[in-house]
Amino acid sequence: MFNPFKKILNTESVKISKNKALETVVSELKNQYGENYDFSRFNISAVLKNDGWRITYETKNPEPTVNGGISSGFVYLVDKTSGKITDLEPTIIYP
Repeated sequence: MFNPFKKILNTESVKISKNKALETVVSELKNQYGENYDFSRFNISAVLKNDGWRITYETKNPEPTVNGGISSGFVYLVDKTSGKITDLEPTIIYP
């Protein structure tokens, strides 16, 4: 049955695989924090959306931030055609 509220994912323009998107983010993190960056403290997921690959790093043990929120990780947006990182957003929970 047709659902008019469901967005249709356009996969025709996808040229970057899920693994390539993940490799891009891992490479970026290693460049920033060193080769021995500890990925084991995150739950990592990759989801293809219309605006690109959303690579989410969710902290297994969230920590309080200076502004009263709780840092739970971050989300990278990787362009689905070029493979370049186009956005980075922290994920902060406010109680």
